[in-house]
This record gives sequence, structure tokens and C-alpha cells, in this order.
Amino acid sequence: RIMNFGLIFFQFLPLLLYIIVDYWKGFKAGIIAAIVAAGFMLVWDYATTGVIDQFSLGESFLIVVLGIISLKMNNERFFKFQPTVIAVVMAGVFGYFELIHEPLMVRYIPQMEKLMVGNGSPTGEVKVILDNLHSPAMQHIFARLSRVLILVFLGHGIVMAYAALFWSTPRWFLWRLAIYPAVLMATAFVQFTA
Repeated sequence: RIMNFGLIFFQFLPLLLYIIVDYWKGFKAGIIAAIVAAGFMLVWDYATTGVIDQFSLGESFLIVVLGIISLKMNNERFFKFQPTVIAVVMAGVFGYFELIHEPLMVRYIPQMEKLMVGNGSPTGEVKVILDNLHSPAMQHIFARLSRVLILVFLGHGIVMAYAALFWSTPRWFLWRLAIYPAVLMATAFVQFTA
């Protein structure tokens, strides 16, 4: 299923609340706020769409598990490893599809079509864009992007592990957000070097 509005809107709510509450009340209160927000994110996802997005579920699970470990060990670093775990999992997913010779971005093209058209028939510019998605040149670009994203996620995971160990919470959060411009830059790089 494609990411929905609830997921996009609330994706950073748990981590943002963690930072705000951590600043005023300490990391334990921040982690509890993040766990509550993760639960709220799942309820919102279900209330707005009727189902819970798998990515939201996985991210919330990590927030809860790593949050509980941090609380029990009295160390916020465990909680801060959540982005590292996500990065490694994402790199693993992309890597798996590379190993079976079905690059994930190529495999994802039908989902992009559903996002653009829904249940209707494509017309005009949308039809041209969709036809282009199936061209050999575009398939090549998507295959290259899948390989490059493995490196992007691994690199981000390494940075986030270092950030969890050595950087302040606000700096850690800013670098957590860096994955989005990194993915956009990787996409631009692949397109312009095709």
C-alpha cells in the first residue's frame, strides 16, 4: 500500500515529541512521549484509512521496543538507534531484491501507476508519463537508483549510529531528517548520469 496522508503527517511526531519533552523534562519523559505518539500515529492511520500502514507499524514497533530498552537500561542511546535499524532494514530490502534480479524501484512501478491514476484510466500527460515508466531507459534508471539507494541507506545508518553515540539530541534529529534530501540527491544523480 502507498504511504497515506496520516503516515506522512505523523511520521516524525514521535521523534519530534521526544526532542521537545526531552529538552524540558529529560530523556525518560521524552521516550514515554514518543511511545505514546507512536501509538497515536497508528490509531490515526487506522482512523483515516481503515488499515495500518506496514511502515508505520514497523517504525512504531521500533520506537516502543528501543524506548523500553532505553528506559530499563537508563540510557537514551538505545532509543536513538531506531533510525540506524530502519536504515539497515531498508538497505537489506533493496539488497534482497537486487539479489533476486528484481530491483525494488522497477518492481514498484505498478504501485506508482496506482498512485497516479487510482482506479481510472490514464489520459493526457498522465498517460505519457506512465508509458515512459515502462520504457527501457526509465527501467534502467530505476534499476540504478535501487542499487544507489542501498549505499544511501547504509551510509545514513552509519551516520545515525555515530550520532546516537556521540551527538546531541537536536543534532541527531537533524541528521535523522537528512535521509530525505539524500534520497532526492541520489535520484537526481542517477537521472543526470544516465
